[in-house]
Amino acid sequence: MLYGDEPGPLDGRVVANAKDLPFRGLSEFGESFLNAFQGYQVPHDLLKNVTLVDTPGVLESAKDIHQRKYDYIKLSRWFAERSDLIFVLFDPTKLDAGQEMRMLFRFAFKGQESKLRIILNKSDSVNTQELMRVYGSLFWNLSNMVDSTEPPRVYVGSFWDQPYQP
Repeated sequence: MLYGDEPGPLDGRVVANAKDLPFRGLSEFGESFLNAFQGYQVPHDLLKNVTLVDTPGVLESAKDIHQRKYDYIKLSRWFAERSDLIFVLFDPTKLDAGQEMRMLFRFAFKGQESKLRIILNKSDSVNTQELMRVYGSLFWNLSNMVDSTEPPRVYVGSFWDQPYQP
């Protein structure tokens, strides 16, 4: 998502080849990626200084991972190297740290740990006791994946389109 005078979608090839945008170089990820890549412009002042990138979700089954037609880990590394902050969102009902998630932390985010912000999203979708269990499980899984002397900080919130459920 980036700044533009008129709101609307942008073709991924245009975004990847625009000289005034920070996405030059994405062509190296091939036609399959460029066919799936897309941008969206919005006339909001915040976007004059910030560009938001939302990558596809992490796949957990080996079959699904092999069906991707581009190297997701290398692509994530490309974005991570050019980012000031990286938000990694987890859903309390989907905490499985499978192969692709481990590879993201081991390769794409290696050396980028200071940029990582781990967010346990939709925290109001579970009760308090379950939230504490999920938080502990996520914290434990991440401590094995994040290469840092400090344990990973996990932020808890509810950032979705559903009404807050106290």
